[in-house]
Amino acid sequence: MPLSADYTPRAYWCSAVVYSQELGECTKGIEYYQHILDNWPDYKYVWYAQFLLGRYYEKLQKTGALPKSEAEAKIDGAYEAVIEEYPDCRLVPVAALKLGRRNFKRGQSSDAAHYLGLFVQKHAGRTPNHVFITALYDLERSYEKMGDSYLAAEVYRIFVEMAEPDDSRLKTAKAKLKELEGAEK
Repeated sequence: MPLSADYTPRAYWCSAVVYSQELGECTKGIEYYQHILDNWPDYKYVWYAQFLLGRYYEKLQKTGALPKSEAEAKIDGAYEAVIEEYPDCRLVPVAALKLGRRNFKRGQSSDAAHYLGLFVQKHAGRTPNHVFITALYDLERSYEKMGDSYLAAEVYRIFVEMAEPDDSRLKTAKAKLKELEGAEK
């Protein structure tokens, strides 16, 4: 069939979804999502294709089909591209949260704080409370590891106000807040 500006990218999209989601062939799905990104930058779901690259690279890493060293760069790159190239799309907060958590686990506190802060800024009030609270907790610990006791204390205060009374992290957060407030004096 001849190429069509309306139907060809949609056909690639449908093929990518079938391969990656229905057949579990993430590598083939990634090829189709990348083809959309390379050839139809104005396609209405191009931002979602970019996000799904990150998701399926994560799956390939978890299954061992992609070595960790190679997967890390591809996953981060895919989510960073969502934030940088599609800043108004609805998946920016999710990409920021994923990058924040990934950087936190790697001990990259500055990058973790950047992305977790972006998540908190973009997604406040639009996410389940436990997800938001966990992001706050990781954000405050990132600031603390960076040596920014003022920002760490500010986020700890918010966390203490928002956390459920039975949250296992609450006692630690209160102790850290008290410690940081003592250091500010």
